Amino acid sequence: MDQCIILFMDLDGTLWDHDDISVLNPPFKRVSELEFTESLGEKVIKTI
Repeated sequence: MDQCIILFMDLDGTLWDHDDISVLNPPFKRVSELEFTESLGEKVIKTI
């Protein structure tokens, strides 16, 4: 799988469907173009 860079911005609930993205644990794995999971398996979806 190709590597990607994820840039996290403090847009909780605006850009992401997550209330506090800063609590997620790297490394992150891309699941689809708009979705990724963190190391503990929590899924985050880009909303924009």
